[in-house]
Amino acid sequence: MNHNEEPLFYRFLPDVTKPARYTGSEFNSVRKEWTADILKTAFVFPDLYEVGHSGLALPLIYHLVNSLDFALCERSLSPWVDMEEKMRENSVPAFSLESGRPLADFDVLGFSLQYELTYTNVLNMLDLAGIPLYSSDRNENHPLIMGGGGSTCNPEPVADFFDFFVLGEVEDVLPGILREIKRWKDEGKRDKKQLLKDLTKFTGVYVPSFYEPEYDESGRFVSIKPVTEGAPGKICKNVVGDLNASFYPLKPVVPYIDVIHDRAQLELFRGCTRGCRFCQAGTLYRPVRERSPRVLKEYARKIVDSTGYEEIGLTSLSSSDYKPIKSLIGDLLKEHSGRYLELSLPSLRMDAFSLELASMIASSRMTGLTFAPEAASQSFRDRINKGTNENDLFDTLKKARESGWKRVKLYFMLGLPGEDDNEADELISLVLALKNRTKLNFSISLSPFVPKPHTPFQWAAQERIENIEKRARHIKGSLKKHGIKISWHDTEGSVLEGILSRGDRRLGKAIKRAWELGCTFDAWTERFDFRKWKQAFEETGIDPGEYIYRERGQEEVFPWDHLDCELSKDFLWNEFVKSKQGLLTEDCRTNRCTACGVCDSLEVKPVTFEEDIVEKKAPAKKGDSPKPAVMRLRLQFSRGWRLRFISHLDLVRSFERSVRRADIPVAYTQGFHPHMRLMFALPLAVGLASGAEWFDIDLAESMEPGEFKNRLNSALPDGFKIQRAREVPLAGMPSLASIIALSVYRVHLEAAIEKVPVIKERVEKIKAAREITVDRKGKPRDIRPYIHAVSVVDVEGGKVTLEISLKHTPGGGGRLAEVLGLLTEDAGSITIHYAERIALLCRKGSRWMNP
Repeated sequence: MNHNEEPLFYRFLPDVTKPARYTGSEFNSVRKEWTADILKTAFVFPDLYEVGHSGLALPLIYHLVNSLDFALCERSLSPWVDMEEKMRENSVPAFSLESGRPLADFDVLGFSLQYELTYTNVLNMLDLAGIPLYSSDRNENHPLIMGGGGSTCNPEPVADFFDFFVLGEVEDVLPGILREIKRWKDEGKRDKKQLLKDLTKFTGVYVPSFYEPEYDESGRFVSIKPVTEGAPGKICKNVVGDLNASFYPLKPVVPYIDVIHDRAQLELFRGCTRGCRFCQAGTLYRPVRERSPRVLKEYARKIVDSTGYEEIGLTSLSSSDYKPIKSLIGDLLKEHSGRYLELSLPSLRMDAFSLELASMIASSRMTGLTFAPEAASQSFRDRINKGTNENDLFDTLKKARESGWKRVKLYFMLGLPGEDDNEADELISLVLALKNRTKLNFSISLSPFVPKPHTPFQWAAQERIENIEKRARHIKGSLKKHGIKISWHDTEGSVLEGILSRGDRRLGKAIKRAWELGCTFDAWTERFDFRKWKQAFEETGIDPGEYIYRERGQEEVFPWDHLDCELSKDFLWNEFVKSKQGLLTEDCRTNRCTACGVCDSLEVKPVTFEEDIVEKKAPAKKGDSPKPAVMRLRLQFSRGWRLRFISHLDLVRSFERSVRRADIPVAYTQGFHPHMRLMFALPLAVGLASGAEWFDIDLAESMEPGEFKNRLNSALPDGFKIQRAREVPLAGMPSLASIIALSVYRVHLEAAIEKVPVIKERVEKIKAAREITVDRKGKPRDIRPYIHAVSVVDVEGGKVTLEISLKHTPGGGGRLAEVLGLLTEDAGSITIHYAERIALLCRKGSRWMNP
């Protein structure tokens, strides 16, 4: 495909923020051929690209499905509001990144439901795709709509919009489900209801249309029962028994743009036995199942080789609970020392061992530590079963100060069950005491507590907005004058989260109405509008307080009771009672069984590994001195039409990762944070392709230019290509940026036939002008000295091709956008179809030549 055949939406990408969200073609993305017999699935994430590509769900499902010989999987993520507006204006339906095909053309759309505030985005994506919202309105010709992810532990609020859900961990069960759908497709897609019946034979498959909720005379939920023969009374979650043998994405997609967690992910284990009573993930992902250190080191090696990432996140719910963690960190740092690989531990407990781990992987900048005490007073830490005492806090932070750390961020929740205003005073006292005794700089993050299903607090009432906000204002006012920064999560958003997380099926009509009123991206502060949600609840007869502001009794039936996370409800109730009494429950990993019920009900048992033998001291990264540069190569490269929407910073990051993938012996800068010695010429504006970009690279080992060219080309994303490579002097050579004196562009305009003479006239006017004044940041600037040449090189009907050459001097340079503005000003029927830079030249005497 070339730029003349590109999808329609490429025409308006220059007008939206971060257009590279929508172009695909990233390294490790998969494009399978659309044959008639292949099952076509799409992974749909109802939030921004940057969010969807920051978790493990997308690479795991995407590459798992693409590993199947009978199926393909493409990606589709929610367009931001500016892109959606353009899509609706131009009748462009929701599409996939790989092929650009409409989502309605797929056989299965799998929505990843990671958090409740994406529900309106689910409806928005279906509507953008031209697919009926309600499952009852869809037939065999529409894609099957499947849901999975953390929020499916109670999917009832969105149940009417989905054909089926898959509960729990899907690696082992998803291939069988898709194979069954493939059989149904091959047989002509007859009898969709029978297909759904057949799917219920798989563990974790929940078909909402096979169940009907019941309510009492007051309208309160009382039960949900099967109404279809053969539908199971309880749906059990899927649990992967052996993580060492299960599928893991070793070649994840490498985004061009900077995403929230822009790193490789190494999942140490799943599950947690700490038993924090507020933590839904801690209950949903039991039992604990660890990966072996051997497997993790192999995964790390393959992921770094296949991605070029400079950082690996060692992820889990509590990374410091992994006994071989010290030896794993030491081995990873040692093995990848030449690549200056960074390690991060996103989940650490507030204890001395966590500090030791943080110190092992920290750079000498020691930028900051993050811990989550969650509650200020000991009584409330006991109520939530946090297992941290005040001595832990002081000792850990004192040692942090002694070890060179200077900044600490602490996370606290407000509105825990039983909390009153005294807890705010306890928080203020604790933070001030920590600051005075440790002399550290503190920042505090406060977030409202939301009770969640399948936790001991599922029976608890949620605290009212006014009470939480009063405490937050008091804390902020008291700590701000001591130089402590406070960040505060939106309270109204937490109220909506509480309603949706513990709601029943009646909420579906309110979600639909909120979407109709314009609610999307409810997790984003700048988009969230609680007034519209209140209107939606009122118009649909929903009392929000019924879902959040009352404490439940022991015998109450929940809308999610038919969805079994394998924890005993009696165990959860006993934990709720113990929370009121301030009683702790021991960690079953190191103490006796707590009788939560998971190990009794599942065939899967806990899997753990003991500490490996570890060197007394892990290798310190700051001791690794970069090798000096021994040669410099100068390279010309091209970037194709699909890559014209990535920024210069994104391009640089992409090349750095490509150099790592190619295992090229690049030289690094000196200092505590070495960087690759890559020096690019003039940045290219977003929206422009190019066949003539240049950069220099310094190497720590000699390398033949042709070998370098071939090796780097094999590791570059599709659309980048090294055109030529030659050695230049390492010393005394002027930088590329200082010698480039001319940029040459080719621009393709489209216009009504009668506008072609206007374009030609404006070209001649520019050529004849002695002065052309434009506004640059509020100041007039004569740009005529920078315009070296402009000419019409081809006209075919209403298509006009221009060549524009712009000078660059120490005092400034020409800007293509300004010249194009002169040519298209006040001429709405003249549009820029395509533009590319075809040369970057330097001057040698009277000659223009390549650098």
